[in-house]
Amino acid sequence: MNKLIFNEGGQPVYIEDLKLLQDNNTLFTKAMMGVVLQREEACLMQPCEVVTVGINTPDLSANVEVPAGEIYYNGMLLPFEGKKLTIAKGAPLYICFKRTLTDLRTFENGQQHHCQEAWSASVETQNVGADKAFQLNNLKTYLQLMELALLNSSKRESIPCAYANDYSGDFTAKKLGNDIEFSLTVSSTAKDWQKDAPGWKGMIGRIDSSTYVKVLEHKRTPSFGYEGKQYHLEIGTNGVIILYPDGVSNIYQDSVVIPVMPINITFKLSELTAI
Repeated sequence: MNKLIFNEGGQPVYIEDLKLLQDNNTLFTKAMMGVVLQREEACLMQPCEVVTVGINTPDLSANVEVPAGEIYYNGMLLPFEGKKLTIAKGAPLYICFKRTLTDLRTFENGQQHHCQEAWSASVETQNVGADKAFQLNNLKTYLQLMELALLNSSKRESIPCAYANDYSGDFTAKKLGNDIEFSLTVSSTAKDWQKDAPGWKGMIGRIDSSTYVKVLEHKRTPSFGYEGKQYHLEIGTNGVIILYPDGVSNIYQDSVVIPVMPINITFKLSELTAI
Protein backbone atom coordinates (compact mmCIF):
# COMPACT_ATOMS: atom_id res chain seq x y z
CA MET A 1 0.00 0.00 0.00
CA ASN A 2 1.40 3.40 -0.96
CA LYS A 3 0.99 6.45 1.28
CA LEU A 4 1.70 10.11 0.69
CA ILE A 5 4.51 11.80 2.63
CA PHE A 6 3.74 15.41 3.49
CA ASN A 7 6.53 17.98 3.85
CA GLU A 8 6.61 21.70 4.59
CA GLY A 9 8.01 24.18 2.13
CA GLY A 10 5.47 24.35 -0.64
CA GLN A 11 5.23 20.70 -1.67
CA PRO A 12 3.93 20.32 -5.26
CA VAL A 13 0.66 18.41 -5.61
CA TYR A 14 -0.02 16.21 -8.64
CA ILE A 15 -3.21 14.61 -9.91
CA GLU A 16 -1.70 11.21 -9.10
CA ASP A 17 -1.69 12.19 -5.41
CA LEU A 18 -5.47 12.63 -5.44
CA LYS A 19 -5.92 9.35 -7.30
CA LEU A 20 -3.81 7.57 -4.69
CA LEU A 21 -5.98 8.94 -1.87
CA GLN A 22 -9.17 7.85 -3.61
CA ASP A 23 -7.84 4.41 -4.57
CA ASN A 24 -6.57 3.70 -1.04
CA ASN A 25 -9.95 4.55 0.46
CA THR A 26 -11.80 2.37 -2.08
CA LEU A 27 -9.35 -0.52 -1.60
CA PHE A 28 -9.79 -0.41 2.17
CA THR A 29 -13.59 -0.31 1.93
CA LYS A 30 -13.73 -3.18 -0.57
CA ALA A 31 -11.38 -5.30 1.54
CA MET A 32 -13.39 -4.76 4.74
CA MET A 33 -16.76 -5.30 3.11
CA GLY A 34 -15.47 -8.26 1.11
CA VAL A 35 -14.95 -10.22 4.34
CA VAL A 36 -18.67 -9.91 5.03
CA LEU A 37 -20.03 -10.06 1.48
CA GLN A 38 -17.93 -13.07 0.44
CA ARG A 39 -19.53 -14.05 -2.88
CA GLU A 40 -22.30 -11.44 -2.79
CA GLU A 41 -21.90 -8.29 -4.88
CA ALA A 42 -24.08 -5.97 -2.84
CA CYS A 43 -26.03 -5.73 0.40
CA LEU A 44 -28.65 -3.58 2.09
CA MET A 45 -27.49 -1.73 5.17
CA GLN A 46 -30.85 -2.32 6.85
CA PRO A 47 -33.97 -4.39 6.05
CA CYS A 48 -36.20 -3.05 3.29
CA GLU A 49 -39.67 -4.39 4.02
CA VAL A 50 -42.03 -3.87 1.08
CA VAL A 51 -45.60 -3.25 2.28
CA THR A 52 -48.59 -4.11 0.08
CA VAL A 53 -51.27 -1.45 0.56
CA GLY A 54 -53.78 -2.63 -2.04
CA ILE A 55 -54.61 -5.14 -4.79
CA ASN A 56 -56.02 -3.99 -8.11
CA THR A 57 -58.58 -5.86 -10.20
CA PRO A 58 -58.82 -7.57 -12.59
CA ASP A 59 -55.04 -7.98 -13.19
CA LEU A 60 -54.23 -8.48 -9.46
CA SER A 61 -51.40 -5.98 -9.64
CA ALA A 62 -50.29 -4.67 -6.25
CA ASN A 63 -49.82 -1.18 -4.88
CA VAL A 64 -46.76 -1.28 -2.65
CA GLU A 65 -44.74 1.07 -0.49
CA VAL A 66 -40.96 0.66 -0.39
CA PRO A 67 -39.07 2.41 2.44
CA ALA A 68 -35.93 4.43 1.90
CA GLY A 69 -32.62 2.78 2.59
CA GLU A 70 -28.96 2.41 1.69
CA ILE A 71 -27.19 -0.17 -0.44
CA TYR A 72 -23.49 -1.04 -0.62
CA TYR A 73 -21.94 -1.93 -3.99
CA ASN A 74 -18.38 -1.89 -5.32
CA GLY A 75 -16.92 0.37 -2.65
CA MET A 76 -19.89 2.77 -2.72
CA LEU A 77 -22.63 3.35 -0.17
CA LEU A 78 -25.65 4.76 -2.00
CA PRO A 79 -28.98 5.94 -0.53
CA PHE A 80 -32.26 5.27 -2.31
CA GLU A 81 -35.54 7.05 -1.71
CA GLY A 82 -38.75 5.42 -0.58
CA LYS A 83 -41.39 4.96 -3.28
CA LYS A 84 -45.00 4.03 -3.92
CA LEU A 85 -45.18 1.68 -6.91
CA THR A 86 -47.61 -0.58 -8.73
CA ILE A 87 -46.22 -3.97 -9.73
CA ALA A 88 -47.67 -6.84 -11.74
CA LYS A 89 -48.66 -9.99 -9.89
CA GLY A 90 -45.53 -11.96 -8.97
CA ALA A 91 -43.18 -9.40 -10.55
CA PRO A 92 -39.95 -8.44 -8.76
CA LEU A 93 -38.69 -5.05 -7.72
CA TYR A 94 -35.17 -3.91 -8.53
CA ILE A 95 -32.64 -1.55 -7.04
CA CYS A 96 -31.10 0.05 -10.11
CA PHE A 97 -27.82 1.95 -10.35
CA LYS A 98 -27.24 4.82 -12.73
CA ARG A 99 -23.82 6.26 -13.59
CA THR A 100 -23.72 9.85 -14.82
CA LEU A 101 -20.62 11.70 -16.01
CA THR A 102 -20.47 15.29 -14.73
CA ASP A 103 -18.16 18.28 -14.32
CA LEU A 104 -17.07 18.78 -17.94
CA ARG A 105 -13.81 20.75 -18.01
CA THR A 106 -11.60 22.18 -20.73
CA PHE A 107 -7.98 21.05 -20.39
CA GLU A 108 -4.84 22.99 -21.32
CA ASN A 109 -4.59 21.04 -24.58
CA GLY A 110 -8.05 22.24 -25.59
CA GLN A 111 -9.78 18.89 -25.07
CA GLN A 112 -12.77 18.48 -22.80
CA HIS A 113 -13.20 15.67 -20.29
CA HIS A 114 -15.67 14.83 -17.54
CA CYS A 115 -13.91 14.96 -14.19
CA GLN A 116 -16.54 13.36 -11.96
CA GLU A 117 -18.94 10.45 -12.11
CA ALA A 118 -22.11 10.44 -10.05
CA TRP A 119 -23.74 7.15 -9.01
CA SER A 120 -27.32 6.98 -7.82
CA ALA A 121 -29.64 4.17 -6.74
CA SER A 122 -33.41 3.88 -7.00
CA VAL A 123 -36.15 1.29 -6.60
CA GLU A 124 -37.78 0.40 -9.93
CA THR A 125 -40.18 -2.14 -11.43
CA GLN A 126 -37.84 -2.73 -14.41
CA ASN A 127 -34.08 -2.99 -14.74
CA VAL A 128 -33.96 -1.85 -18.37
CA GLY A 129 -31.36 0.87 -18.94
CA ALA A 130 -29.68 0.46 -15.56
CA ASP A 131 -25.89 0.39 -15.37
CA LYS A 132 -26.28 -2.28 -12.67
CA ALA A 133 -29.35 -3.77 -11.02
CA PHE A 134 -30.18 -6.19 -8.23
CA GLN A 135 -33.48 -7.90 -7.51
CA LEU A 136 -34.62 -6.49 -4.20
CA ASN A 137 -35.85 -9.74 -2.64
CA ASN A 138 -32.49 -11.40 -3.36
CA LEU A 139 -30.47 -8.83 -1.43
CA LYS A 140 -29.36 -9.70 2.09
CA THR A 141 -28.70 -7.15 4.80
CA TYR A 142 -25.27 -6.38 6.22
CA LEU A 143 -26.18 -8.06 9.51
CA GLN A 144 -27.45 -11.18 7.72
CA LEU A 145 -24.20 -11.46 5.79
CA MET A 146 -22.19 -10.84 8.95
CA GLU A 147 -24.04 -13.72 10.61
CA LEU A 148 -23.37 -15.97 7.62
CA ALA A 149 -19.70 -14.98 7.57
CA LEU A 150 -19.32 -15.85 11.25
CA LEU A 151 -21.15 -19.11 10.65
CA ASN A 152 -18.96 -19.98 7.69
CA SER A 153 -15.81 -19.16 9.61
CA SER A 154 -16.39 -22.17 11.85
CA LYS A 155 -15.36 -25.61 10.66
CA ARG A 156 -17.05 -26.77 7.46
CA GLU A 157 -16.44 -30.01 5.60
CA SER A 158 -15.83 -29.86 1.87
CA ILE A 159 -17.96 -32.27 -0.17
CA PRO A 160 -16.12 -33.51 -3.29
CA CYS A 161 -18.08 -33.15 -6.52
CA ALA A 162 -17.49 -33.95 -10.19
CA TYR A 163 -18.90 -30.85 -11.85
CA ALA A 164 -20.50 -30.74 -15.32
CA ASN A 165 -21.24 -28.04 -17.90
CA ASP A 166 -18.07 -26.11 -16.97
CA TYR A 167 -19.29 -25.50 -13.43
CA SER A 168 -16.82 -25.09 -10.57
CA GLY A 169 -17.05 -23.96 -6.98
CA ASP A 170 -17.60 -25.28 -3.47
CA PHE A 171 -20.07 -27.61 -1.81
CA THR A 172 -19.69 -27.73 1.97
CA ALA A 173 -21.44 -29.18 4.99
CA LYS A 174 -21.50 -28.26 8.65
CA LYS A 175 -23.12 -30.09 11.55
CA LEU A 176 -25.62 -28.05 13.56
CA GLY A 177 -26.68 -30.22 16.46
CA ASN A 178 -29.00 -32.86 14.98
CA ASP A 179 -29.11 -31.05 11.64
CA ILE A 180 -26.64 -30.42 8.80
CA GLU A 181 -26.26 -27.15 6.96
CA PHE A 182 -25.16 -27.34 3.32
CA SER A 183 -23.81 -24.52 1.17
CA LEU A 184 -23.42 -24.76 -2.61
CA THR A 185 -21.66 -21.89 -4.38
CA VAL A 186 -20.88 -22.59 -8.04
CA SER A 187 -20.70 -20.79 -11.36
CA SER A 188 -20.05 -21.78 -14.97
CA THR A 189 -18.00 -20.30 -17.78
CA ALA A 190 -20.35 -21.91 -20.34
CA LYS A 191 -22.94 -19.90 -22.25
CA ASP A 192 -25.22 -22.89 -22.82
CA TRP A 193 -25.65 -26.49 -21.69
CA GLN A 194 -23.37 -29.08 -23.32
CA LYS A 195 -25.78 -31.13 -25.42
CA ASP A 196 -23.32 -33.97 -26.02
CA ALA A 197 -23.07 -34.77 -22.30
CA PRO A 198 -25.31 -37.25 -20.42
CA GLY A 199 -28.21 -35.50 -18.72
CA TRP A 200 -26.93 -32.32 -20.32
CA LYS A 201 -29.62 -29.74 -19.58
CA GLY A 202 -29.57 -28.45 -16.00
CA MET A 203 -26.84 -30.82 -14.78
CA ILE A 204 -24.59 -29.09 -12.24
CA GLY A 205 -22.54 -32.15 -11.35
CA ARG A 206 -22.42 -35.26 -9.19
CA ILE A 207 -21.63 -35.65 -5.49
CA ASP A 208 -18.47 -37.75 -5.22
CA SER A 209 -18.95 -38.91 -1.64
CA SER A 210 -20.85 -42.08 -0.80
CA THR A 211 -21.61 -40.70 2.68
CA TYR A 212 -23.34 -37.58 1.40
CA VAL A 213 -24.96 -39.36 -1.54
CA LYS A 214 -26.83 -41.51 1.00
CA VAL A 215 -27.85 -38.40 2.94
CA LEU A 216 -28.95 -36.28 -0.03
CA GLU A 217 -30.10 -38.76 -2.69
CA HIS A 218 -33.67 -38.23 -3.96
CA LYS A 219 -34.03 -34.90 -2.17
CA ARG A 220 -35.17 -31.46 -3.33
CA THR A 221 -33.80 -28.15 -2.02
CA PRO A 222 -35.84 -25.07 -1.13
CA SER A 223 -36.52 -22.70 -4.02
CA PHE A 224 -34.36 -19.70 -4.88
CA GLY A 225 -34.81 -16.79 -7.27
CA TYR A 226 -32.91 -15.85 -10.42
CA GLU A 227 -33.91 -13.07 -12.82
CA GLY A 228 -37.49 -13.02 -11.58
CA LYS A 229 -38.10 -16.80 -11.70
CA GLN A 230 -37.92 -19.54 -9.10
CA TYR A 231 -35.68 -22.62 -9.28
CA HIS A 232 -34.60 -25.50 -7.09
CA LEU A 233 -32.07 -28.33 -7.12
CA GLU A 234 -32.92 -32.03 -7.20
CA ILE A 235 -30.36 -34.59 -6.13
CA GLY A 236 -31.07 -37.83 -7.93
CA THR A 237 -29.66 -41.32 -8.11
CA ASN A 238 -25.91 -41.53 -7.41
CA GLY A 239 -25.92 -37.92 -6.20
CA VAL A 240 -26.49 -36.20 -9.56
CA ILE A 241 -27.38 -32.51 -8.99
CA ILE A 242 -29.92 -31.12 -11.48
CA LEU A 243 -31.28 -27.58 -11.74
CA TYR A 244 -35.07 -27.38 -12.18
CA PRO A 245 -37.45 -24.47 -12.70
CA ASP A 246 -40.23 -24.64 -10.12
CA GLY A 247 -43.35 -26.35 -11.45
CA VAL A 248 -41.51 -28.28 -14.19
CA SER A 249 -41.10 -32.06 -14.03
CA ASN A 250 -39.58 -32.70 -17.48
CA ILE A 251 -36.79 -30.23 -18.21
CA TYR A 252 -35.76 -31.90 -21.48
CA GLN A 253 -38.70 -30.57 -23.46
CA ASP A 254 -37.57 -27.95 -25.99
CA SER A 255 -40.04 -25.46 -24.55
CA VAL A 256 -38.26 -25.50 -21.16
CA VAL A 257 -35.52 -22.88 -21.09
CA ILE A 258 -33.02 -22.94 -18.22
CA PRO A 259 -30.25 -20.32 -18.04
CA VAL A 260 -26.73 -21.40 -17.11
CA MET A 261 -26.76 -19.44 -13.88
CA PRO A 262 -24.50 -18.95 -10.87
CA ILE A 263 -25.88 -20.74 -7.82
CA ASN A 264 -25.37 -19.61 -4.24
CA ILE A 265 -27.71 -21.51 -1.95
CA THR A 266 -27.55 -22.47 1.72
CA PHE A 267 -30.01 -25.00 3.11
CA LYS A 268 -30.42 -27.43 5.98
CA LEU A 269 -31.03 -31.16 5.77
CA SER A 270 -34.28 -30.61 7.64
CA GLU A 271 -35.47 -28.26 4.87
CA LEU A 272 -35.14 -30.85 2.09
CA THR A 273 -38.17 -32.65 0.72
CA ALA A 274 -38.39 -36.03 -1.01
CA ILE A 275 -38.69 -36.34 -4.79
